[in-house]
Order: sequence, then C-alpha cells, then structure tokens
Amino acid sequence: MGNFYNASVPIGQVPVADCGPTPNSSVYLNQSMASATIVFSFSGTANPVYNNLQEAYYNAAGNKTIFLINYYNTTSTTETVRNGVNLDCQGNLINGTTTIFSVNGEKNNSFRNCPLFTTGTSSIGIDFVSGAINNYVINATINTSGSSAYGVR
Repeated sequence: MGNFYNASVPIGQVPVADCGPTPNSSVYLNQSMASATIVFSFSGTANPVYNNLQEAYYNAAGNKTIFLINYYNTTSTTETVRNGVNLDCQGNLINGTTTIFSVNGEKNNSFRNCPLFTTGTSSIGIDFVSGAINNYVINATINTSGSSAYGVR
C-alpha cells in the first residue's frame, strides 16, 4: 500500500514508483462528492472514489483504470504522472478552460470514451510532450475553441 496524495501536493513531490493507497483497485472519479472516500474490504481490495481528477491520477497504480462516473469540469491541467494508467470516461464529458491533460514523459497511458471540450487561448485537449510515448486516444471526441487551441498536440 502506498501514500495518499491530494491535489494540493506539487507534482514533483509525487514519486512515480509510489502506487497510491489502493494498488490493487480500479479508481473512480465523482466530482459531485465533497471529498475522496476509500472503503477497504476484508479481501484486501478497495473501492476508492475521488472527486478530483489530479488526485485520481496521483493515487492510481500503473495498469489500473480510472472510471469517470459523471460530467467533470476543470480549470486546471491534470498531469498524468504515472505510466500505464487508463482513463475511461464512459462517455462522460470533461470540460476545461485550459489544457485538460498533460502527458509529460509518461508512457502507455490511454484516454478512452472521452468527449473533451476546452476553451480559451492556447488551450489543448491532450498535450503529449517531452518523451511521451506509446500513449493512446481511443474513441474520443475533442472540441476546442479559442485562438491557438489544439485537440491533441
């Protein structure tokens, strides 16, 4: 079991090797909740539900999936921070006013069933930068508005 990181922790303080508090579980995201909840069972698994996308990425172990339960609205960029994390939006919209995702050097991440909408000058749906390799966008619709805006860069 690893450490829990909330969204106020600077990205540089989240070790890539830390598996988060629930290494054997998928992660769920429900922005309508007041705070994160983690319910552990006697079998050693857990049902973590976060209300913040950055917290979900901070606390997801590699080769696990973050399931978006409902619409998500964000005004900040989410850093993927881990290799091998899959985001399944299940058709739920992520609406942002800046770059929604930054994949900076991570690999083997996927964004599946995600409608993304971002507005604002120089906004980007998914930004692959600096050594981001073998990452996938599957069945996604990305709409942008604003000058110098990109769906995927």
